[in-house]
Amino acid sequence: MADQHLAPALRYFGPLDAESEHSYAGLSIVVMDMVEGDSLHDLYGATGSIPDDVIQEVITAANALKARGFIHGDLRRPNIMILDTPVNGTCVRFIDFDWAGLVDKVFYPFDLTSAITDATKAKDNDVVTVDRMDKLLAATLGNPVSAVPQV
Repeated sequence: MADQHLAPALRYFGPLDAESEHSYAGLSIVVMDMVEGDSLHDLYGATGSIPDDVIQEVITAANALKARGFIHGDLRRPNIMILDTPVNGTCVRFIDFDWAGLVDKVFYPFDLTSAITDATKAKDNDVVTVDRMDKLLAATLGNPVSAVPQV
């Protein structure tokens, strides 16, 4: 997604500490470019109205993600960034890729927050589906589910 300017560039993915004698139970670390901007939560709060042009740009970015066979299970306001300056015509960047990956290959973690379960009806360890991604995004944007078109 970085090549489409919808996510920060990936700089490193690998073991948490490959040099250490201690194991971190197979944990990995992801290092991505810093995003210069503010999250939807920073700009509009938890429930504030989001301008239509921003909503449309977020939906377009989500559809681009799905069109390439990817899913993001945590598209809540803190994880959708709006850049200070547009790059290649877009201001939207998604962050926090813990629950992102190929469609039908990503699972929600144990102990989901009600913000996820209320919007998606997902349970702990359920598969992140396109339908659940769309429902969460609709709830995030304050729109009915029909406002997030399927690709």
